[in-house]
Amino acid sequence: MKRISSAKNPHIKHLKGLQEKSRLRSQTKTFSVEGEKEIRFAQEGGYVIRELFFKEDQLDYFSSWVEKHEANAHCYVIGEDVFESLC
Repeated sequence: MKRISSAKNPHIKHLKGLQEKSRLRSQTKTFSVEGEKEIRFAQEGGYVIRELFFKEDQLDYFSSWVEKHEANAHCYVIGEDVFESLC
């Protein structure tokens, strides 16, 4: 599990691009999903979860959740300031 502490990180920039640009979503055939419930719906719909981002204060909960549900995804822990930049 990697930590991201800057909103300028390439992974965060790509995630912001997916949120804001339909062209990028079309080109990469990817999209972002927010929330545990929506992630579960995506999995049930057959989508592959490639990356998961979650806040540091949710690390304990989501690390066990990832082990159970999505062990193949790249996981990133982000700070509050990085999280806020995504909102």
